[in-house]
Amino acid sequence: MLAERKLAELARRKLLLEARIAVRRLECLEAGAQLAPPIAFVDRAWRLWLRLSPWVKALGVPLGALVAGKFAKPRGAAAGGGRLATLLGLLPVVIEIWKGFNARQRPPTEG
Repeated sequence: MLAERKLAELARRKLLLEARIAVRRLECLEAGAQLAPPIAFVDRAWRLWLRLSPWVKALGVPLGALVAGKFAKPRGAAAGGGRLATLLGLLPVVIEIWKGFNARQRPPTEG
């Protein structure tokens, strides 16, 4: 008799636990459904940025040089400023842009 009561109590507790698990699963599904659209938006924005960033960098360099040229003080030959110095100063930026374009063309490696 005592064993039957204990088994009945265990069965009742098991049913309660299964009901709680089912409720928690539904709550998790609802929370996931609420979180999915913002995460998808951020993912799309990141992919768009990865496609556009080399172009933004490529266009930003000439625009930056143009703006800097408009506001910069005139430099004479004695100050060491010339076209060659300007081109050599832009060389690291050009190399980074080149790397960005090449990185986009390479297929991803599996590791």
